[in-house]
Amino acid sequence: MSDAVIPNFEWYSAESRRQGVSSRCPFQSVHACPRYYQSLSLLGKAGCTAIPAEEDDALAERWKRHPLWPTVAEQATGIAGDGQSTHSFHHFCPEVSFNTFGYFATFLAKHADELDSDMAAQRLGNEGAPADDPRWAWAFCTPQHYTECPLYSCLAHDWTKQIATFTSILPPSVRYDVFISHASEDKESFVRGLAAELTRLGLRVWFDEWTLQLGDSLRRKIDEGLRASSFGVVVLSPSFFTKNWPQAELDALFAIEMSGKKVILPVRHNLTHQQLLAHSPTVAGLLSTDSALGIQAVAEQICQVVRRTPVAGASH
Repeated sequence: MSDAVIPNFEWYSAESRRQGVSSRCPFQSVHACPRYYQSLSLLGKAGCTAIPAEEDDALAERWKRHPLWPTVAEQATGIAGDGQSTHSFHHFCPEVSFNTFGYFATFLAKHADELDSDMAAQRLGNEGAPADDPRWAWAFCTPQHYTECPLYSCLAHDWTKQIATFTSILPPSVRYDVFISHASEDKESFVRGLAAELTRLGLRVWFDEWTLQLGDSLRRKIDEGLRASSFGVVVLSPSFFTKNWPQAELDALFAIEMSGKKVILPVRHNLTHQQLLAHSPTVAGLLSTDSALGIQAVAEQICQVVRRTPVAGASH
């Protein structure tokens, strides 16, 4: 590592500004990037909180079929240790490294032993190295900005299509976080982008474009999706109330709510609260959000509900 580089958040965000890209990687999700998944999964074997076994197995099974899964060992994310502790992390996702160790790095290796660590500390003290210099804790640290990751350009090229392929082979044993009910007329303007953003944020999304295949029974697949989903995101629009299938999905979600479980998350799209009230007083009685806030803001509100934290900014 160059002595001048401390791969902390300041360095990372400065590099993002220099390149004119998002401050953090847009694909930092186990459902959106195989390297992010591999890194997080391996940390569970290195003393960190592990992904639940069933979900980890399902993710591994799906990602191993994906074209971005490493084909040779030299490409793979890995950890090395002596059976008692882990001493190095290689080909790691820098986002996962930062969230775990505090540095945006793709390779991290600990000092060989206590003597090596003491010698490094003495040297760094003599140099006047700052407290956040990673060499205090690590013998080697290779910084990496997410745009340097070899998977980033592949994902950025056509990531919604890759997520669609990935989601279409979701095993039935793994539940969905949200089922998106909508009119087809609203796909292009809002729903497709919302589904992609929810997936990027780490939610498992039932979205007809990603789940239904030629020859599928529409009714059966929708029933399966509704049963397997924790919440129903209902995109309410003028077109929604002219379509039979979306309203049938809403009826099914209301039937679930009658059992006392909150499942309906309404999103108004090109529809005011007063217009919604005219269409359905029952639905209008639910706290809703508005697509006018933007896809990212709406997706974050939905995630907050799914993850059982308060939603800020939801409105009638």
